[in-house]
Amino acid sequence: LDAEQLQEILDAMFERKVVADEHVIDQGDDGDNFYVVDSGVYDILVASGGEPAKNVGSYDNSGSFGELALMYNTPRAATIISKEDGVLWALDRVTFRRIVLQNAFNKVGVIARG
Repeated sequence: LDAEQLQEILDAMFERKVVADEHVIDQGDDGDNFYVVDSGVYDILVASGGEPAKNVGSYDNSGSFGELALMYNTPRAATIISKEDGVLWALDRVTFRRIVLQNAFNKVGVIARG
């Protein structure tokens, strides 16, 4: 991303405060936002084959999640649950897709002119 695109993303993001044990996203739901962790610890749980969800990792005061459902228009691949109060920064689906697609379009243009 160039500086202008990065600034556009930062301007479009909004703060979301979460409390302990809050489900930020649930596996199978439609994607609404992309999230960047500002503070807090978040468990990543994935269910498969009819088995109960298993903890497959965590975010500890850093990281990002939610982009796959937005990029590929697929249901959420995991459940994210906050372990403690925290703060996330979110970017809505429309803005995320517009910026990602514009960036991809720009790269294709550069390659074609190459």
